[in-house]
Amino acid sequence: MGRATRVLLSRSALLHNLKKVREKAPNSKILAMVKAYGYGHSFEVAKYLDKEVDGFGVAAIEEAIRLREQGICSSIVLMEGVFSPEELRLVENYNLSIVIHCQEQVDWLHHHTLVAKPVDVWLKLDTGMGRLGFDCTLGRCLDYLSAIYLSLKKSNKVGQLGLMSHFACADEPYHQLNSRQISAFQQVRKKFPGPYSCVNSAAIFNFSHERYDWVRPGIMLYGISPFADKSGSDLELQPVMHVVSRLISVKQLRQGESVGYGATWQCPEDMQVGILSLGYGDGYPRLAPSGTPFLVRGQRCALIGRVSMDMIAIDLRKCQSAGVGDAVTVWGQDLPVEEIARHVGTIAYELVCNMPLRAPYIWQE
Repeated sequence: MGRATRVLLSRSALLHNLKKVREKAPNSKILAMVKAYGYGHSFEVAKYLDKEVDGFGVAAIEEAIRLREQGICSSIVLMEGVFSPEELRLVENYNLSIVIHCQEQVDWLHHHTLVAKPVDVWLKLDTGMGRLGFDCTLGRCLDYLSAIYLSLKKSNKVGQLGLMSHFACADEPYHQLNSRQISAFQQVRKKFPGPYSCVNSAAIFNFSHERYDWVRPGIMLYGISPFADKSGSDLELQPVMHVVSRLISVKQLRQGESVGYGATWQCPEDMQVGILSLGYGDGYPRLAPSGTPFLVRGQRCALIGRVSMDMIAIDLRKCQSAGVGDAVTVWGQDLPVEEIARHVGTIAYELVCNMPLRAPYIWQE
């Protein structure tokens, strides 16, 4: 059987979360974000959603090709576009759609010789995120954007032409930048025909009037909250990923004895310590502090000492009946990954995206 750590993934939870997207945005098409190996959940996510959504978003052409090679038929959008003009041939070969966010990408497409059908394009607008896109923040002249838009609209190399943007602070509904970004995008909408898209998971919950033609759910599909002060269950989402392991040793240590590298944690009394077959080699964050919770036989037990590559020590004083072979929940049902992220000082996105392929991924209903 090998090491005990497993990543259990729930298909029913994934489809439940998609249903929640549809409830929140009933009139919008859905571009499901499956970049970063499906937010660490494996590209099997796309297989289960292929006939349920209108398309998929990925970060790089390698991800798109892998999806096509696995039989994914839905539209696939390269959310950062192509990184070189040579990639446009692959866009044709694999029937992909592209985002264009800079003049260089416009030029590459205009100079490319198409041999297949025209490419569907999303024109990326920077409404205040300050990252990718053509600047259309409030007060800026839109003449240069008009020239770019019209050149693409008239090109026989472009199929459908849409416009998209991205919110910087959608998880903070009262942040002043939100209203400025919405106003800037509305200004563009008055001048250029759609379709339009600018709504991510947080915006699906917070901006009911700004969902437009396409929504782009990411983290909420995986049952994880996009908000720092909420868990997925608070939003009626269900976690798709459940990371579990088992105790491989139970030790009785005396008061004052240390645990782990650097001897950073000493036993405050005679106590039972469990050793878990899990470490940063399995994707568990090395910087998780003592006190980060696990579930052992339904009881919350705390991490003690440093996380090592393959093992973690757990304080078993609250579960003294625990023994070798007992299952341990790392995160998932009844122990939200958002809570673990707060202990570590990061966000749940990072924890799930950093899961390596060392542990078996097992899909369940």
